Amino acid sequence: MWQRIVYLKSQYQLIELFHDPETGHLRLDLNLCTQFHSADEHRYHELAIHSAYITAGKEPKKVLILGGGDGLACREALKFAEKVIVVDIDPDITNLAKEHPLVSALNCNAFNDERVKIYNKDAYFWVKECRKHKFDIVFADYPDPTSPSLDKLFSLDHYEEIKRILKPHGVLVVQAGGALMLPVMATIGAKLRKLFKWVIPLKVEMLPGIQGFWLATNVDEIKPKWERLNNIETKAFDRQMFLFATSWSKDLREALKKGNAEDSTYDMYVYSTCWIKHLKVNVGG
Repeated sequence: MWQRIVYLKSQYQLIELFHDPETGHLRLDLNLCTQFHSADEHRYHELAIHSAYITAGKEPKKVLILGGGDGLACREALKFAEKVIVVDIDPDITNLAKEHPLVSALNCNAFNDERVKIYNKDAYFWVKECRKHKFDIVFADYPDPTSPSLDKLFSLDHYEEIKRILKPHGVLVVQAGGALMLPVMATIGAKLRKLFKWVIPLKVEMLPGIQGFWLATNVDEIKPKWERLNNIETKAFDRQMFLFATSWSKDLREALKKGNAEDSTYDMYVYSTCWIKHLKVNVGG
């Protein structure tokens, strides 16, 4: 049974950490929404980071994680990177990930690694003002666009700024919504297609349902470098997982092509939420 072991109202959000002594599992909720569950978070973070690792044109050494204040994506990046920068607006989250023994154990003490630099800044403005860094991999690990204030993190101008600090051989991975949020994912994909030669949808099974990502890059060709995984220890990610992640049924492939780059991602989130509620009512009725 879950026991709440941290309850904290930060400047930005409600933070709740739960622990199940019987199973040993850990769960982090932000504003009453689950941020991670230790039973399946590895699938999410391994796919996001290592998909970029095997598709980057050159051996990736420098990684930028936008969001990701729990340190779990950073844990994966440290399996190969020489430098990782994490930009998360909430210092209470990054401090929890760094100092709480259960969270730091889960992220393998990532935020205490000398290769990691943390900035508690608004990622939108940090990227816009960044002039001295270029990255091999950028992972935009943002929450879903559940409010107008979050919409800027899924905007075309933000993706243009990310492209500016991405090396020519580099890869961007964007968290693109879970469950049946296809209009959200399609809209994000349409924006990325304006900037990148290759824009590939990815998916992974999580406890709440299917989670979507976009992988975007301007490399000459997508040719996974499987040998890079030889010295990487993973729980879930391998060649088969990557191939499954890139395999979508015909109807979903068509749905993901229908995004409009001019649309607000927040508006698509509201539309998706209403559509899912309507679907549940009809199915249930």
